[in-house]
Amino acid sequence: MFRTKHIRFIISLVFFLTVLASTCSVAAEQENWDCPDCGRKENTGNYCGTCAHPAPWMATTAETDQPADETTVTPEIRDRIPILSRLYPGIQTHLIVREERWYSQYGPGNDYAKTGDGYKTDSKHSNTITVFFREDDWAFVDIVYSTASEKYAYLPLRALTVPDQVPQLSELNSFEGATKTAVIPYWGPDGSFTQDRDCELAANTAVKALLKENDYVYSEFLCEKGKVRMWLPLSALSFQ
Repeated sequence: MFRTKHIRFIISLVFFLTVLASTCSVAAEQENWDCPDCGRKENTGNYCGTCAHPAPWMATTAETDQPADETTVTPEIRDRIPILSRLYPGIQTHLIVREERWYSQYGPGNDYAKTGDGYKTDSKHSNTITVFFREDDWAFVDIVYSTASEKYAYLPLRALTVPDQVPQLSELNSFEGATKTAVIPYWGPDGSFTQDRDCELAANTAVKALLKENDYVYSEFLCEKGKVRMWLPLSALSFQ
């Protein structure tokens, strides 16, 4: 009797240690992984920070849980939109001093609308610029200026001293979507930023979602001013 109980205890202990080792192995695998799609190294989340490719354990889960009549299960598009602060943390810099103003734009090129916002660099006007990435000859920045409201916009690269570690992009990936209701876009990724009523969108307006932050989506769309990029509440958007 004693020997039988002893054997059962040993068998139970071995089974427990096997399960524990397997769990630890999976957890270790989930710490860091390299994306097989775009090649990004040392990802730590469930999706690639660059292209939103699912981590190996997410793909395994999808294969296990998928319905019999489907071949793939993909995450919701809204969950695949990259988070700005995670992908591009931002580096602080300042405007280069000159006599003329530096003007910002709604997007990285002359086919985008101009904001009309000009920034002086004399001793009476202070500025702090956070630069996230470069696109062609433009920098996507958060502009904090002493006599104007804070804005996320594009400035010409020649307006800034841009550190070498700021990423250079050819273009941003986009996700097709549309507005669910009429909405007025914001100059930044939360409700404290000012809105631009000249860029108000009607319901069912097509948008391209580029980045997100704080439940706001940095989106490209056409409005009364032309082609622009601004922030829209995630709750106001739907995706295909």
